Amino acid sequence: MIHLLTRFKINPTLGRALAQCRPHFTHAAIFSFFINVLSLAPTLYMLQVYGRVVPTGGVMTLVYLTVILLVSLAALSFLDSLRSRLLMRSGMRLDRILAGDVLNYLYAFTTTKKGAANTTLLREFDAFRQVLSGQGVTAVFDLPWIVIFLGLAFYLHPLLGILIYSSCHQLLCVFLQCEKACILLSSYLISC
Repeated sequence: MIHLLTRFKINPTLGRALAQCRPHFTHAAIFSFFINVLSLAPTLYMLQVYGRVVPTGGVMTLVYLTVILLVSLAALSFLDSLRSRLLMRSGMRLDRILAGDVLNYLYAFTTTKKGAANTTLLREFDAFRQVLSGQGVTAVFDLPWIVIFLGLAFYLHPLLGILIYSSCHQLLCVFLQCEKACILLSSYLISC
């Protein structure tokens, strides 16, 4: 993700701050790999229960599968909280590195009376920090797994894959309609 950000012309201070946060983002991406693999555990559990336990009536198989499921869900929860804490620490590091420069820049503009409109700079910096340390980056790390899960669904059964694909398409259409409605509403409220 850092490589995508460094393709654009970035302020050198911001580039150094993002480079210092690179280990956080790398570890969060690695945790995302394991989180997404472990998120398949309930699906595999149900496949095993209906494929092996129900036809044979094997109680011990059910017990072992349930223990494996509980351990994998505990590991999933632990890794997810660890990833959240890691991204929160990257946000704190960005804040520690860049907050002084942002405040100095803002102070320089407000003392020269040029930049009364630049008072939103602090809010923009806070929004930027929240995106890089919150659910925005988590969604970017989880995005490539959509293709893998969709391929797995098609592998399990083509109708399941078609159902998931059409559901994703419908969700995308609903999102685009909501975004369009929000833009229209905000432009109407601004014009009033």
